[in-house]
Amino acid sequence: MTSLSAKIVNIILRLRGIKKVFASEEGALKGVAENRKNGPAKPHSALHALCDISEEKVDGHLVYHLTPKSGGSDHHVLYFHGGGYAIDIMPEHWKYLAKLIKVTGASVTVPIYPLAPEHDWKPAYAMAAKIYAGLVSETDAANICFMGDSAGGGFSLALAQMLRDEGQPLPGRIVLLSPWLNALGDDPEQLQIAPHDHIIGIGGIQAMGRWWAGEGGDPAAFPISPINHDITGLPPMGMWSGTHDILYVDAKQMQAKAAEAGASLETYIWHDMQHVWMILPMKEADQAIGEIAAFMDRA
Repeated sequence: MTSLSAKIVNIILRLRGIKKVFASEEGALKGVAENRKNGPAKPHSALHALCDISEEKVDGHLVYHLTPKSGGSDHHVLYFHGGGYAIDIMPEHWKYLAKLIKVTGASVTVPIYPLAPEHDWKPAYAMAAKIYAGLVSETDAANICFMGDSAGGGFSLALAQMLRDEGQPLPGRIVLLSPWLNALGDDPEQLQIAPHDHIIGIGGIQAMGRWWAGEGGDPAAFPISPINHDITGLPPMGMWSGTHDILYVDAKQMQAKAAEAGASLETYIWHDMQHVWMILPMKEADQAIGEIAAFMDRA
């Protein structure tokens, strides 16, 4: 049964009208313009109390390093935020990471990577590869977890696929949260789910997929749509999705692809949950973080 906190969050999401940003290309352009005025959210005071936070620039873009002040573990998360590859990191991402750090003791690296439509995918992946190489020089790759929500989930999977293709050391695990894996947004089932999804819409994600592919690029191609690339030879993966998320279709495609390929994928499907519900303030999110922590320890 859906918790009271989840029901309240759903009401707030509808009232805030977040979905307007993702409903159409026009809405996406307006949303991006407004987002750029505010810029990326910064770590909140509670996170500063929990962690030592340092910053660096990689290829001219900010990277945050979060290290627990106490109770740290060997886990190191490389986290890619969602937002359709076009919206900056939001306060909800930092609040989620604070909860994750409390439960897992993980250190976390958060790239504020270049976004569309100003950029296509190439500089973001070049930046991510440099960050990962730096982490591997300091810690065992087996201790590193690629993690991301929505577009960040697609980013996490595609980066691991790139590293595998290049023969590079792979992270120990991958966590995909409501992952966006197919940028086409053309599955008929998504039209059926769309009225229940209060965060993203088909027209907006289709536009953002085109932006991320870049001029002359194909949104169906790798790495924009990592579902269309080989997933064998990857580390253990955990995936969380909700049935009221239009990207639930992507999760089901990934589940089927993993079964066919014999890839290691644990799938957690939550009934009636919204897009990226696991980073929102609700009881079910706290339960999902417990599942994520268990997966990270088990993998």
